[in-house]
Amino acid sequence: MTGESVQKENIHQIGLKNGCLECCTCGYDNVCAQKDGFVHFYNSHVKTADVIIIAGSIKDHYLSSQWKKFFDRSFFNGHAPILKAKRLGFMISGPLSQIQNLREILEALAQVWHTKPFGIVTDEQGTAQQISEQIAAFADNLLLVEKNDLAFGAKFYRVGGSKIFRDFVFSTSAVFRADDIFYKKMGLYDTFPQRQLKKRVGNAVFAFFLALKPIRKKIHQKFISGMVTPYKKVLKKTVHS
Repeated sequence: MTGESVQKENIHQIGLKNGCLECCTCGYDNVCAQKDGFVHFYNSHVKTADVIIIAGSIKDHYLSSQWKKFFDRSFFNGHAPILKAKRLGFMISGPLSQIQNLREILEALAQVWHTKPFGIVTDEQGTAQQISEQIAAFADNLLLVEKNDLAFGAKFYRVGGSKIFRDFVFSTSAVFRADDIFYKKMGLYDTFPQRQLKKRVGNAVFAFFLALKPIRKKIHQKFISGMVTPYKKVLKKTVHS
C-alpha cells in the first residue's frame, strides 16, 4: 500500500441533496431520477476505489441522517453486488458496543455488498494512546488483507441475502430489468429453479409495457400507492380505534 493515494471525502460535500424520492423507478435501467451530484460521486469515487473506509459518529442509535441518505441513494445500483471484492472497513465514534442493531447493520452491509470486510474500530474505550494503537492495528489488518489478497468466507447475511435477492429479482424482473440483466450475465440464476411458468409469462407481459416510456412513467407514478395498498385497511382501523 506504500505510495498508494488516499482520498478523503466529506459526505456533506458530495452533492447529496435528498434521500430517495422516486421509489424503485431506477430499477429499470439503474438511472437515478434525481439530478444532483451523488451518482457522479458514487460512480467516480466509490466504485473505482480499491479500499473503502466509512467513518461516522453515532447519533440517535445510528450514524447520521446524511449517512442514511447515502445508503438509501446507493440503491440506484439495484440489488447487484457492484462493490464485490473491495476491501471495506468502518471507523465509528461512539458507544457501538451498546448498539448491537447498528453493529449488525454495518456487518450486514459488508456482507450483502460482497466486500472483504476487515473490521470496525471505535473510540468508545481506552485512552487517546490506546485508541491510536487500535487505529494502527486496524491499518495493519488492512495491509494484511491487501498484501495477501485474503478471501473471506461467506456468512449468513451474504448467503441469505444473495438467495433472497436472487428470488426477488427473478420474480420482479420486469421492474428490476437492470438487475435481471446483471444476474443473467454473472450467472447468478445458475443454481436457481426457474420453472415458474406463470410468473415468467406475467413478467414478460409486464416487461413489454414497461419498455414503452409513456406507459412506464404512468406505472411508476402508481408504485408508492400500490405498495401501501395492503396496509390501508389496517391504517384505517388504527385511526378509528
